[in-house]
Amino acid sequence: MRGDNVVAQRLYASAGFERIALRRGYYRDADGWVMRLRPLPGVISAEA
Repeated sequence: MRGDNVVAQRLYASAGFERIALRRGYYRDADGWVMRLRPLPGVISAEA
């Protein structure tokens, strides 16, 4: 998501997403954040 979109960042954070990387220049006029969904506590993922 756009690095300057604070509203979207808060929405995604409230849904359990976390920022994992910043892509400089991803958008023509802004950086972009790469996000991932944190696993829920006590839930075993298929990757384990």
